[in-house]
Amino acid sequence: IEILNTDAEGRLVLADALWYTQKRFKPQFMVNLATLTGAMIIALGHENAGLFSNNDKLAQQLHDAGQEMDEGVWRLPLSAAYDKKINCAIADMKNIGGRDAGSITAAQFLQRFVNKVPWAHLDIAGVAWADQGKPTVPKGGAGWGVRLLDQLVAKFTRLVNNAKPGWDHDRRRLLPPAALAVGACLAEAVGKSLGARPSGHRLGRLET
Repeated sequence: IEILNTDAEGRLVLADALWYTQKRFKPQFMVNLATLTGAMIIALGHENAGLFSNNDKLAQQLHDAGQEMDEGVWRLPLSAAYDKKINCAIADMKNIGGRDAGSITAAQFLQRFVNKVPWAHLDIAGVAWADQGKPTVPKGGAGWGVRLLDQLVAKFTRLVNNAKPGWDHDRRRLLPPAALAVGACLAEAVGKSLGARPSGHRLGRLET
């Protein structure tokens, strides 16, 4: 990878984590969140996160979960025309594609490391910080995406387990097994990229 901008380092770490996750865990799908580009704030302001995906069904599920949890997303395009902007004559690719379509070319960069696994990238640069508090979000770090992902995982787990409607709102169940899998993937992938040694612990089956 030719490094043309050392400030665009986050996508390198994300690419490493995405590659490791799909290779190590063989997930049914992957979702990453990152305050990746200032260009996203220019495009969408502070009202919605940018959504990029190689899978229409996953994109729709994220959109629906966001609407239900008041964490809106707006889908932006991915295509070969944008992807070629990060082609490079002296390396496999460049880490930036230029000033134009900066958020899209950043997503195109990540897509090169998912190997066609259903995947979505949420650029949360504009929604990660709240200048004014809301009933469910205090002023400051918004924790944006926690409720959206909780809803996504709960609905997915309910579908897989064929559970009764409303299962995802039954707080007597601590965490769906899929949520533990998501956490395990993230923790191990990030730890690997940072050079941390595995703890040796393994997740057991969660009884409800």
